[in-house]
Amino acid sequence: MAQFDVYRFAPRGAGFAYVVDLQNDLLEAFATRIVAPLYPVKGKQQPILRLNPVFQIDGKPHYCVSAWNKNPVGGVIGVQTGPL
Repeated sequence: MAQFDVYRFAPRGAGFAYVVDLQNDLLEAFATRIVAPLYPVKGKQQPILRLNPVFQIDGKPHYCVSAWNKNPVGGVIGVQTGPL
């Protein structure tokens, strides 16, 4: 697992299907990860770009909500889809 890798992670009813790994690789010895959700940009919705940067994932824009970072239970994230 590398910092800024993107993973499929779809908790039921969460409204997002991806997370980005924010944890620095220096801490990989720990059995934890810190991730932030990546929400799809929908319609006229405009995220605050300085707080919520937008990335293209599978050809679609997604914005990162780093303020809502989490440590998934057991450090289990999901299937890696690639780096940011």
